[in-house]
Amino acid sequence: MNTFFKQSVFIVKPLMVLLAASLLFSCTKDIETELDGKWILREVVAVDGSIQQVDTVWYNFQNTLFMYQLYDAATDNYPYFFGFKTKMDEKHIRLEMKSYAYTVSDFLLKSDWENGTREFTIDKKTDNRLILNSEGKEYRFDKY
Repeated sequence: MNTFFKQSVFIVKPLMVLLAASLLFSCTKDIETELDGKWILREVVAVDGSIQQVDTVWYNFQNTLFMYQLYDAATDNYPYFFGFKTKMDEKHIRLEMKSYAYTVSDFLLKSDWENGTREFTIDKKTDNRLILNSEGKEYRFDKY
């Protein structure tokens, strides 16, 4: 083998490995950013299987931040509550309310949450659909 060919192999081979590794890691999405965006709650499936239609609640995710927004028909307003999203593992997140515009107790009156912190299992996630499960209830969202 000529010297030029041997030198080219030693340079090209590591570059190919580096390129393949970067392509592999760029194709995987972390759940921290995978949920990013605004999701409208469409249905809540109760433990007994009954389905409640919803179209006035949004969950907004951005990195580790979380915002719960709803339409209040009585006041024709869109109150929103801020908090944090923590990734527990690939299929579980914790949402914690730390609101500033309203108190957490105000939030609890307008939601089905029992306290300011709630853990969810991610049952399904596609580009347009998100299904979360918590406390026996299934929450079905569409990308907004």
